[in-house]
Amino acid sequence: MLSPAVTAISTVAQAALSSNIPTSNTAPKTLLITYAEWQLEFNPVHNTFNRNATYDGHMFETYGSELAFVNNAPDDRIWTLCKGLSYV
Repeated sequence: MLSPAVTAISTVAQAALSSNIPTSNTAPKTLLITYAEWQLEFNPVHNTFNRNATYDGHMFETYGSELAFVNNAPDDRIWTLCKGLSYV
């Protein structure tokens, strides 16, 4: 079962989180929505490399051809799924 709320943070926001120098231009923006709302709003692509990918086929691995695919995507199209605020 999916978590009732997920935190979606773009990779740009992740970089800002790790910089330790928050500015008005780099301050991370965190969006708390349900997974179903996120799917409707952002229309994620399906993982065509793995038929059994988690989260309704939208999750990509962090190695191999799946990582290469993600690395070639524009930064503003990459999202990180965090279950609860303890992972942020």
